[in-house]
Order: sequence, then structure tokens, then C-alpha cells
Amino acid sequence: SKILRTIEKLKLKMTKLLEGLKILIVLDDVWSPEDVELFNFNGKISSISILSTTRTMDPDSRTFKPSYFFANAGLLSKKEAQNLFFYESKILSDGAGPSVNMEFVDRIILDCGYLPLTVKIAGRIVKSCCSVGTSVSLKTLSEMIKNSDQVSYILDKSFSFITDDKAAFTLKLCFSVLAIVFYRDDKRRPWVPFESIKLAWMALFSDNEIYPLNESFAKYRIKKYEDVIQLMCIMGLIDEVYVQEPGMTGTGQYLQIHHDLMWEYGRQFASRFLTANNSFEKCFGHNITCTKFHNDYRDTILYKNTVKWNAMTALQYSALFSDDTKNLESYALEWLPYHLIRGELFNEAVDALMNDSSLILRTVRFGIYLGTQITISMIKAFEDGISSNPVTKESDYESPMLSLASKMRDNFKEYINSVQLEKTGRIEIGHALISVGVLLRKFSRWTASLDFFTDAMDVFQSIGYGDDSPDVIQTRKHIDSCTLPLIMIFPQDSPTKLRLKNVDAILQGSTNKEYVSLELSSHPGYAIVRLSDKCDEYLQLPYSYSYCYIGLGLKESALMAQYSNQLIQIEPDGYHICCGAGVVHEGMHVSMRSNISYNNEKNEPRLDLRNKLHESSFFRIQPDGSICPSIAPHLCLGISPYPGIFLVSKYSKNQAVFKFFLENHKRDGSMNVNSSTVEQASKRLCVEHELKLELSSHPGMGVVPIFHNLIRRGAQRGCHLGLGPSKDALLASFDRKHGIEILGTYKGMFLSSPYLGGEKKSKAGAVVCLTNAGPDWCNREFTFNKNGTISPRTALHLVIGFQVPGIYK
Repeated sequence: SKILRTIEKLKLKMTKLLEGLKILIVLDDVWSPEDVELFNFNGKISSISILSTTRTMDPDSRTFKPSYFFANAGLLSKKEAQNLFFYESKILSDGAGPSVNMEFVDRIILDCGYLPLTVKIAGRIVKSCCSVGTSVSLKTLSEMIKNSDQVSYILDKSFSFITDDKAAFTLKLCFSVLAIVFYRDDKRRPWVPFESIKLAWMALFSDNEIYPLNESFAKYRIKKYEDVIQLMCIMGLIDEVYVQEPGMTGTGQYLQIHHDLMWEYGRQFASRFLTANNSFEKCFGHNITCTKFHNDYRDTILYKNTVKWNAMTALQYSALFSDDTKNLESYALEWLPYHLIRGELFNEAVDALMNDSSLILRTVRFGIYLGTQITISMIKAFEDGISSNPVTKESDYESPMLSLASKMRDNFKEYINSVQLEKTGRIEIGHALISVGVLLRKFSRWTASLDFFTDAMDVFQSIGYGDDSPDVIQTRKHIDSCTLPLIMIFPQDSPTKLRLKNVDAILQGSTNKEYVSLELSSHPGYAIVRLSDKCDEYLQLPYSYSYCYIGLGLKESALMAQYSNQLIQIEPDGYHICCGAGVVHEGMHVSMRSNISYNNEKNEPRLDLRNKLHESSFFRIQPDGSICPSIAPHLCLGISPYPGIFLVSKYSKNQAVFKFFLENHKRDGSMNVNSSTVEQASKRLCVEHELKLELSSHPGMGVVPIFHNLIRRGAQRGCHLGLGPSKDALLASFDRKHGIEILGTYKGMFLSSPYLGGEKKSKAGAVVCLTNAGPDWCNREFTFNKNGTISPRTALHLVIGFQVPGIYK
């Protein structure tokens, strides 16, 4: 043809021009062998060398001559990326800039995907920040790198093979859907089955606004979704593997975005445009249709597209006939709940999560441990989706967390009881139980969390693991993390005084309004945590408020707070730390409390009472991190020396079994009589004798007062209780009219638990204490169980217990 003749003439002309010269020709990003052949001058110039880079050409192709030499450069190694970053940032060469934190550096180069140009840009950003004296956090720097125009330009070049603007936009859109729809919080770039990706793209192109873009692929002979995948693999955007799927005869194709920075690019692209009313919306800044919306709007656009694309994918699946879903079992088990959650179809998401069949099939298909991890990730996504939704209130939807955890626990027990599991299977169940316990602990479901940890301990001990086993040691640490000693008011010289770790950041937060973790330096690895996932209501005339006890827990569950005007304000806004019931007194518990609502003007409390309620919320944070009440600087916040007493499930291994009840029931042979007979016998025993509150469930321990001095508030007196040495255990008797009365120093004080939510009901996690308050203020009615436990009369499903497991019988 005319074109070929022209090429040959030009090659002959080049041969004459270059004759006698030594030439190196560099060809960058070669896509086909023909591109290299253009520079093959028929061997007439032996002094020409060609260096080419390529992502698509196969070294084994017969196109290449034996004289060709190939070197697979690949991405930078971790060490190479570190060296390049240090060279560009100069943070090591002259001693200037921030001290080197290798975790910080490794996170940056990981975000850069080990790409030389992006690592180089990241280093230069750090250098520029240091040169102007800017203190930059890892999170801030990471955002600067991701939003860098240079980085975006480099990543955008990955699509340059597609020269048609419309087709390139369509390909970027498909890639963006892959990034937005298929990710998990615990794994940004999971391996995704091709059929699941195909479903999302089918949903995308079923949209009237998007469908016309599909035609742009025609000139590139892209007719099927498989062709799009193949093109993305050739361009280096995604990786592919073929694996044997459970229950399948052949292998399945799985795909993954190539590196983290490309995943970020996909999210960025999704924040640049909107579609509505069968067209692309105009840019707010330019008033034209474009993909360069101002940064101020990008978060909103990303949120809208995320909701839309996830909902479309989930609804596309729901609209399929049963025969069409045979190849989508993996999608239904692994991705459907995520898409319902992110698509804000929360009711449908709860139904999908609670589906018994899906829960069992997930563990069968992916294994007990991995299947459990996937379910846990879905629960986290649901909780985060509800809490972060700008419209939905948490009260609008009941969290499936506890119900789902209970289902998984029952399934694990059934596996153990009905199947002769090998040792590896039991180990897997033990690890799965711990994973669920960690999830519950993260959301302050401490009582339920401890039950899962003790179940895991039972599993490991049934295998024959000794105390020196790593699994037993780790499980014991998890159990200890749930002990939850209360945070209380102590003298300044108390050895239990707590000190904040991030004191400088907290004090600076009074000006920049940032929330900081209440992690402790006095108790490394621990922090101030809330003792319940939900706040309780104090509803008494003339005022009301919401509150929650706080205690000592792992730093992963730390409260986030800011310090301003002597208030330690807790995230979310509206809560702050205060001394319980407005009483600043040694031995008083500390809680987080909402603002006080006064029910009506006629019943407003006295001015002095109002002042006490407000003053109890003011604290001074000292330079050493200690916290003292502003009106009582001789006092400070500290940790209870004993674990507190709570109401727990009657099936919990953390229940308190009282020694004298159990021993006398066994001796009298009354263990098999009905509950009313047991209660009468127990009452008679308590009336006839002064009985020590010792425990058989926790040998050598008993119910003790945490402080010997009573807390006074008007005519009311009170005292917190704990699990302590049996020699200090309290004496008690049963008063038929009033309940379980404590004798000796505390005569006139009764065992009690608070009424919660304004109703005369009790719930798991409620604190049990001593008080002389009447039945209008708290529950004093308890009943005795034949196994030696004590339950609130109005809540027989609960018993008195601790966040410390005992000897379960």
C-alpha cells in the first residue's frame, strides 16, 4: 500500500543519515512488535541499539530475534522505594526535617504502589513541607500525595492507549466502579470473581445516562465484558488469577486492582462527575459538562455515586431469575450485604445478614475462620454505614450485631457437638470465636465479648493446650482486657492515678478543636473507654440526661475527646466527662454524660443543685496527663483496684455463684426442687444467719466495698462494690420487705441495680452497688437461683456477675 511504501522510503533515508554513527534509540511504552519493527533498518546499520519499555509484549514471542535481550524491571522493591524516598525527601542526608519513622515511610511508599515517579513526588512533597517548617501528619501527607496533580496525571496516563476521549472515559468509568463497589474496610483491593464484576457493569450500563457510552467501545472491537477485563489486564490496571472454587468443576477467574494508588485513582475519578435526568450534570464551577468539579464538592459527589452504584448492583442481582444466579453464589455470600449497606438499603441488608442459610454457606465455602472474618467485616460496614449516614439515625435501625454473633456462636457449638472435628478445625473455631469477641469489644459490647473469649478458652483447653500455649496466652489477654475496672475519684497521691498519653495534643486541641484518643501513659496499651455501647437515661424530676459509665479498656476502644473550657468533650458531640450524679467525692464513679434537660420551669432544681451538676463536669488536665476536678484539685481520676459488679446473662461464665447458697442447697438436697422452694429456703437461710458474700465461682474472692467511706448526696448514701479478697467480703441478711441488706458498718444499705431508660427494668451491663435509696430510684428486689446465683426479680434472664470469668459449673 501507499503507506507501507512511504515507510520503507523513510527507513532508507534514515539509514543514509545515520550511517557511521553509534545510535541508541529509546522507545517508551511499546504496545506491539510492529512499533519496534519500524526502527529495523534491514540490518544495514550495525551500530544502532534499541531500548524499549513495554507492558504488553511477550518475550517468548517469535516476533523477537535471538539477539534481543529482555529484563523484567517490575515495580520498585521495598528497599529501592525507601532509598528513592529518602533521596528525594532529604530527611536523612542533612539531619533536617522530621525524625525518621519507618512505619510512616513504609505506609507512604505502599500508598504510592512502589511506582518510581509517585515515590519521587511523595519525597519531594515531604521535602517542601520540611523546608517551610510545616508539621505534617501521615494522614495529611497521604491525602496530599493522592490529590497531587502530578500523581493524577501519571495515573491518568495508564489509560493513554485508548486515544478516543469517549472510549477512554468509559474505560475509566468501568475501572472506577470496580474500585467503588468492590472493596472492604479490611482490604482495599480484594480478589473479586469476574461474574461479580460483570454484574456491576451490567447494572452500570442499564442506566439510561450511561448506556450510550457503551457504543464508544465499538471502534476498539470491545463487544463483551470479557474484552474489557482483557484490556485492563494488558494495560496493567488489574491482575488476574484462576483458582479452583468450592463445588465447581473448573477454575474461576478472579481479578484485583494492581496497586493502592490505582484504587485511589478510581475513587478520585468517581468524584469528578454526576449523572441525572439522562445526562451528565454540569460542573458547578464552569457550568459545563466536565470531569473537573471543584475539590469542595468531590466528597459529596463520591458519596452520591457510591450509594447509587452499590444500590444498582444489589438491585440488579435481586432482579435476576434464580437460574441466572447460579454463577453468582460467591457474590451473594461475599458482596451482596456490602452493596445493600453502601446503597443505604439497610432493611434489606439486615435480612441478608441474618439469613441462616447464607451464614452457614459462607463458612462452608470460605472456611470457618475466613467466613467468619467476612461476616465480621459486613457487620462493621453496617455499623459504620448507620453512624456515618447524614440522614439515618441509629435508632431507626436495630443493629444485627448481637443477634448475628449469637447465631455464629450457636453454629460453632453445633459444629463441635455434631461433627468429629479434627484438631485444626477446633483451632479454627477458637480463632473465629476470638474474632467475634474482638468485634463486640470494639463496639463496647464487653459482656458479650467476654463470653466469646471464655468460649475460645474452652475450645483451646479441650484440644489439650497448656497454659504456655500461644493461643491460651493470647486468649487470656483478651479475657483480661474485659475486666473493666471503673474510673473513679481518688486522692492525688493514689497509686491508681491515671495519666493521659497524648496530653500535649489534647491541650492543643482546645484551640484547633480536634478529637484526640484518651490513651493512657500510666497504663500502657490501655485507655479510657465506655462501658456500654449505648447510653442509659436518667429520668427523674426535675431534670434528665443520658449517661454511660467509663472504665479502663484496650486502647483500640479508646474514647476520642477534645478539651475546651475545662470540659472534656466526647465524640460524638453533646457528651462530656463528669463526676456521677454531680457529686465530687472520693469513691464516686466517673461517667460520660449528655447536656442536662430540665423538664419544666416549675420543678427546676435549686440553684445550688444546678451549680453542683455543672461544676462536676469541669476538670483540669495537668502537664503530666493527670486529671483532677476543677473544684477539688486535691482529687484525681484513678482506676478502681477491684473489678466492678455487673448484671450478666444467666448463662454467662462470668456469673457470681455465692458459696453459702450453693453449699446449703447441696447439703439440704434442695437442688432439684422447684424455684419457689429454693427461694424460700434461701430467704430462711439469710434471715437466720449473717452470711458472708463469698464466692464459689471465684475461689478466695468475695463481694467487697471498693471504698470504705460512703458517698453522700443529701439523704442518700451509696458505695460501689467490687470483686476482692474473701477476707473483706461483706455480711448480708435477707429482709423480707426490703431485700438483701448489708450488715455491720453498712447496715441500712441494700444491694441494688439502677432502673434504666426511665422504666423499672434492668439490663446486662448495669452496675450493681450499695445504696439506701428507695425502690422508686433503683431495683432492690432480687431472687435466689438453685445454682447459687442471684437475679433481679424483674429480670430473671440476668444474674449478678463480674467481667471476670469464674469456675463454670
